[in-house]
Amino acid sequence: MYISQNEQLNIYDGTLWRRTKRLKSKRSEIPPLKNPGTNLPSHTDLEKKEIIADHLESQFTPNDFGDPNTERTVEKSIREFKNEIRASKFKKVQPSEIICFMKHIKINKSLGIDSIKTKMLKNLPLKIILKLTEIFNHMLKFRHFRNCWKTARVLIILKPGKDPTHPVSYRQISLLPILSKLGEELILYRYLAHATKLRLPIPQQFGFTPQLSTIHQLLRVVEHINEGKNSNLATAAIFLDIAKAFDKVWVEGLIHKLIAYKFPQYIIEIIQSYLTNRHFTVLVKNSDSTPRKLQAGVPQGGILVPIIFVLYMNDIPQVRNIMFSLYADDTAIFSQGKTPDKAIVPLKNYLKNLEAWLVRWKIKLNVDKTEAILFNKKNDDWPKVKVYGTPIEWKKEVKYLGLFWISK
Repeated sequence: MYISQNEQLNIYDGTLWRRTKRLKSKRSEIPPLKNPGTNLPSHTDLEKKEIIADHLESQFTPNDFGDPNTERTVEKSIREFKNEIRASKFKKVQPSEIICFMKHIKINKSLGIDSIKTKMLKNLPLKIILKLTEIFNHMLKFRHFRNCWKTARVLIILKPGKDPTHPVSYRQISLLPILSKLGEELILYRYLAHATKLRLPIPQQFGFTPQLSTIHQLLRVVEHINEGKNSNLATAAIFLDIAKAFDKVWVEGLIHKLIAYKFPQYIIEIIQSYLTNRHFTVLVKNSDSTPRKLQAGVPQGGILVPIIFVLYMNDIPQVRNIMFSLYADDTAIFSQGKTPDKAIVPLKNYLKNLEAWLVRWKIKLNVDKTEAILFNKKNDDWPKVKVYGTPIEWKKEVKYLGLFWISK
C-alpha cells in the first residue's frame, strides 16, 4: 500500500507537494475544549466537533434587533412578489460554460461533503457534460438550488494567539460541494449581467467588483486626504467594524433588496433557494458532526456570496458632505472642514442616520473595534464622535485595508 501510494505521486496534479507538506508539517491536536454549557472539558473528538458545531450554529442566527416597520415592509414585499404571476425568461446554460468552469478550476481543491474530486470533473466525457447542462438549466427553470449542494463541510483552524480550549478561538473554513460551486458560477454570471445594467453596486464600493481592488480604494482615500491637506482642510475619519458581517445577514432583507432593485424573477428566486435551508457539519479527524442549520447569514466559501453581500450594503445612506470608502464590509467614512471641529460635525450628524440604517437591516457594529482618526497637524483634545452613545477615541494610528494610517 505504501509503495502504490508513492507510485501515484505526481508533480503536475499537486499530489507530490501535498504529501511533502503533510510529512513536514506538525499535526496539531485540538486540546480538550471547554463546554460552554457545563464549563467542563470535553476530551473526545466526538465531543469536540459537536461543541464547535454548537458554537457555529449559534453564530449563524439573526441579530436580535430590528425596526418593526422595516420588517413589515420586507414581509409584505416578499409576499406580494410570490403572489405576482409574471413571465421570466432565463439565459440558458450552454455546455461551453460547463467546460470553461472545468478548465479553470484548480485540480487540488479540497473535497466537499460530496467527496467529488475536481480531477474527475475535468475528465468528464461530453455525454455527461451535456447531462450536467440539462441539470443546471432545470435549476434555473424551476428556481431550485438542490438541497444536497447546500451542506458545507467546515474545517477549523486556531486563530493566532487565542486560547485553544475555547470553541470561539477557531476560525472556520467552509468546503462546498464542487457542483454547488458550478451552480453558483452560472448564477453569478447571470446576476452580474443584470447588475451591470442596473449600475450596481454604488461607485464607492470596490469590494468584489470587476477591475477594482483594495489598491484602487486605497489610492482613492489617499487622494481625498491629500486634496484636503492641499486645500488646508482637516479630515476626520471613522472606520467601522461590522460584527460577523457575512454570518448575520438578514436573508429576507436581502431578498427584499433584490426585489426592490428589480432583478428578474428567476434570479431572485434561485438566490432565495440558494440561501435558504442551508446546513453545515464540522470535520474533526475525518469524522463529521451532526448537520446543523443556518438560520441567517450567507455561506462562507461560496462564489456568489461576496457579490450578494455587496448588494446588501448597497443602500448605505449617502449625503453630500461625506465621502465613503467601501470594500465589502470594510467601511470608512470621511468628512472635511476648515478646522477639525468643522470636520467632525458632519461626521457626528451622519452617524445618527447610519445607526438607524444599521438597525433597520439588522447589522451590528463592534463599537469597541470601531476607530476614529483626525488627519491634522495638531493633536489637541478634539470633541469625540459617538456610536450608539459610546465615545470613540481619536487614534494617532489606525489600520484599514491592510495599511496603517497616521494622523500627521
